[in-house]
Amino acid sequence: MALLAASFIPPAESESLDLAPALVYTSPGVKVLDVSGSGVRVNVTFRGGVDVDYVLAETKREWPRWVPGWFGRVRESAAHGVIGTLPRKTVTVAIPEIMVYRREGGLALLNVSFPGPIDVPLLVGKVHEPEYADISVEAVANPIAPAGDLWEWSQKAWAKGHADVLVSAKEATASIEGAWWAKFLSFSQLDVSVPLRLPDLPPPGKPLNLAKLVTLESYGLYTDNGLKISANISIPNPGVSTVPFGLPFAVELEGTPIAEVLAAATRCTNTSIHVNIDGDVTVSTGDPLSHFLQRFLHGEDNPLTVRGLDKVPRDNPSAAPLPPPWVLRSLPSLSLDLIFPSPTDRPNIVRKVTLDNIKFFEIAGTMHASGIVVATIQLPKGLEHVAVNVTAIRPDVLVFDGPVESDEASDPSNPPPNAFGRIHPDEHLNATTGPSEDPELPDALTVRAPFDDLALDVLEGRNGVLQSFVAKILFKGSALAGIDGVADVRAAVVGLKGDLEAGSLPVRGEFSVKR
Repeated sequence: MALLAASFIPPAESESLDLAPALVYTSPGVKVLDVSGSGVRVNVTFRGGVDVDYVLAETKREWPRWVPGWFGRVRESAAHGVIGTLPRKTVTVAIPEIMVYRREGGLALLNVSFPGPIDVPLLVGKVHEPEYADISVEAVANPIAPAGDLWEWSQKAWAKGHADVLVSAKEATASIEGAWWAKFLSFSQLDVSVPLRLPDLPPPGKPLNLAKLVTLESYGLYTDNGLKISANISIPNPGVSTVPFGLPFAVELEGTPIAEVLAAATRCTNTSIHVNIDGDVTVSTGDPLSHFLQRFLHGEDNPLTVRGLDKVPRDNPSAAPLPPPWVLRSLPSLSLDLIFPSPTDRPNIVRKVTLDNIKFFEIAGTMHASGIVVATIQLPKGLEHVAVNVTAIRPDVLVFDGPVESDEASDPSNPPPNAFGRIHPDEHLNATTGPSEDPELPDALTVRAPFDDLALDVLEGRNGVLQSFVAKILFKGSALAGIDGVADVRAAVVGLKGDLEAGSLPVRGEFSVKR
């Protein structure tokens, strides 16, 4: 009996046994419970336990060769019997904290602390994976690496389909209630490969395209003591139940910061996190926004870069709680490329256009025109609450004898048969903006741009069409004319220095020319 008891004691030159290989486990699942000032609280679930037979084999390796084989079988049977009498067949592991590193080395990614001890079941005999016990562990993770480094690492891990990490514990103790020999069990590090599978995200195997994961639900710019921005987005929920504070970001367009916003989660469902974004347009001139608007109005996507900030913008319109210091320290390294999607239907900004008090006349053998361009402008959805003053327009339109018959945009190089002239001044025409005069478009703007002695270029080979049009005016008293083409618009926006410009906006309309 003394020999049997002594066989469980490690040799003198070994102070402890390495428990790491004895810990068998399946791929863990991780659920984020909440995010707070103390870190990210997660629940880790997996199936596993401590392989008792492995521990027995470790102590058996140091036996002298003369010890007979039957003694090992007696020893194993005795150990199984002793474990069967334990009040709780678990190893209680106390780990104050662990550090998570990239397997290839480098600085730590995360610091993970455990609120309490972890109970790991003892597995006796030839236990296979389906017989592993359920284990649930709650932990609090604090990022050590900057957010940008964590994002880059997670992108690479997702592309590989698994995260290879080294888990290191400076101090860990294990105890088994009723077992004196448990004091010899310890571990210092685990080399872990964790297959990645998160709900509602694309299957791993290639880098995540974050732009395709963000759904823009609504957006708007509005004037309120400056130019403000508001938006609502949704992203897939990998298991977060709540995010109790806002996150500050700067929005850049082609390298130029254009806005500072605070993003705050408003609702977390099983599948989605719904986020409200509020902030200020901070760009001082209209040039960057002109580029944005030009693409937007022509049905093109706008590439944006979102960068984390280390402080909350001056105004906090969402009244979201401030993020904890560890978040603000980490955010500035985070940079995400996103897409502001083009509208499904290309916005029709210039809803109506006419030429009032129009007169055609000849000067030195060339045709000229005088009158007033009157345009009804309807800002697209999301921009309708921006205080805009259109200050100038520059039309480039074909003039028709009668209405424009084709639904397709006219090509000046191949004009329709009933087109006879083209108006395209080299300079913008000064304009004024007033409230809508159209009861069907009460939220629109009426823009007036008078012009005098503006050249009317008669299209090649269209003198006959022009003469027919003039004859109607002379003999019938009036004639209906159509216009079709594009216009460049220049506008002043409250909150911006300089003008906002948009070019090649489609225009089409009709007007009457009287004798």
